[in-house]
Amino acid sequence: MVDLKGTVTAIIGGSTGIGLATAQAVAEAGGRVAITGRSRDKLDRAAATIAGDVSTHAFDGRDGDAMATFFTEIGSLDHLVLTMSAGGGMAPLTELDDDRFRAVFDNKFWPYVSAVRHAMNVLRENGSVVMVTGAAARKAVPGAAGIAATNGALMAMLGPLTLEMAPRRINAVSPGVIDTPYWESVADDRRDALFEMAAHQLPVGRVGSPEEVAEAVVFAMTNRFTTGAIIDCDGGVRHG
Repeated sequence: MVDLKGTVTAIIGGSTGIGLATAQAVAEAGGRVAITGRSRDKLDRAAATIAGDVSTHAFDGRDGDAMATFFTEIGSLDHLVLTMSAGGGMAPLTELDDDRFRAVFDNKFWPYVSAVRHAMNVLRENGSVVMVTGAAARKAVPGAAGIAATNGALMAMLGPLTLEMAPRRINAVSPGVIDTPYWESVADDRRDALFEMAAHQLPVGRVGSPEEVAEAVVFAMTNRFTTGAIIDCDGGVRHG
């Protein structure tokens, strides 16, 4: 049983999906958790599902000044979890114009960089950072060049940051197809068809849940001999 009593965890992008599942897991383990998101309504609904010590902070993670203010206000921190989505960006490269491609990086890569940079001022010596990236960076998927580039760039930073941040730890958790609100913009019938196709291709025979990815995130947070690692939580997608 993981014991997070007396710890403080900040989850950037914690109002839905993997971020929310991680917040719930941290709270269940006795930790204090601060979740962020752009929507005050979503944050309030998320907080109502978390049985424990939770605070909510509404701001746009793409706003560097707001990110800096958050870390100044949050104070000393044990763990930072980054779960922001890249948003859209699923399109063949010939259809992914410069503005859409930049938006993918703006939605995820730069907020992650900003958060890690500012967290260094408040992260305890035995603290950790976990970046939720994505399997598309290491599994060839047509139409995923933008998302692959964004997550691949984050993964490429792991090595240097492992050394720069020591003895603090940094890891990445790389999920595959997970049933989260990310898919809500897709029509029900198309989403069901995509999930069914993924299930047939995955060695585990199904898509994943946010709670399963959250388990991997909590492992990366709490195992003090794990740093600089990419932890695949993808149902074996690279082997399917």
